[in-house]
Parts: sequence; structure tokens; C-alpha cells
Amino acid sequence: MGDTRRYGAEARSTDVVGRLEVSARHHQVLVDGPTWNGFPGQELMPGELFLGGVAACAVELLQMFARDEGLSLGRVAAEIRGEVDPDDQPDAGRTVFNRVRMRIEVHGLPAATAEGLVERFKGR
Repeated sequence: MGDTRRYGAEARSTDVVGRLEVSARHHQVLVDGPTWNGFPGQELMPGELFLGGVAACAVELLQMFARDEGLSLGRVAAEIRGEVDPDDQPDAGRTVFNRVRMRIEVHGLPAATAEGLVERFKGR
């Protein structure tokens, strides 16, 4: 059996309603609920953190795939956007992205090789 990889994070409220602190290991970040919910909206919002995690995963995995294949990869960037239609939610107790689009830029590799790496990520 392989090694177990564990991830964890915690969130806790602060003295400002709608602002919270998220921590993982020894890192902390302030997070705000969005203004359309009556919260501050000044810090990163939960949906942005979620989408940022997906984009970070894309960049990290492309780097790993290229490294494992001995490819000399240049800069990699991922931009992700999500839309939530409040009138088109499955139930009032949760939020679902109605549309998510990601654009990935890969530099330093032939287009076909870069496309192959992106397809591997999409298959994960």
C-alpha cells in the first residue's frame, strides 16, 4: 500500500461578521463573504479560494508531468472564472457554480506537447 497524503485546513470566525480566518499548517489567510450577502467582500472570498485551488492544481500538475517526462517547461499560468446564478441553484442551502471556464498558458514547449500535458490534467 502506498503512502497516505493528507491535507487539512480550518476556518474560524473573527470579530468582523462575514470575515473569517482560514489556516493550514502554519499559514493563515483572511477571507470575506461577498458583498451580495451583506459581508465585507474586501478579502478573498470562499469561491475565489476554491477556484484558486483548482488553478493552482493545474499549474502544479503540469509542472510535475513535464518534470517526470524530462521536458524543459517554461512559464505556466492558469486563469479560472466561475459564475453562480442565484436563480438557478438546486437548493437554497448550497451554492453551485453554473459555469466554470479555465484558460491555461504553457510556454517553452511545442503546442502539441503542451496540449498533451493539459489533456492529462483534464483527465485527473
